[in-house]
Amino acid sequence: MPDIAFATSGSTGPPVTWLRTEAQLRAEVRLVHEAVLGAARFGRIVSYAPPGHLYGRLYGHELPRLRDVPVTGLWDEPLTLPRSTTASPPCWSACPPPGNCSPGTSRPWRGTAG
Repeated sequence: MPDIAFATSGSTGPPVTWLRTEAQLRAEVRLVHEAVLGAARFGRIVSYAPPGHLYGRLYGHELPRLRDVPVTGLWDEPLTLPRSTTASPPCWSACPPPGNCSPGTSRPWRGTAG
């Protein structure tokens, strides 16, 4: 199985490329899911991280597959808040580390459930 390359932005030093296999990505999202989300219930995921970013891949691709829920990608519209109505299922927001996150998210890398 080929490795998938993810590059750091270089904001704190020279950009670095990290390689992950599909199995590593699935294992990482399962671990984070259990540790952070636990029994949280949500019916969709809103991802502010582009799919080429590690967080975008984990929470905009792997987590929706794990939970079998739809994903809304807003990485091209970082100032757009997800639509929410009482009829909509709760959503979980995923975005990159602090400094690269959408407004209104208090725990960027962990996202918010509810």
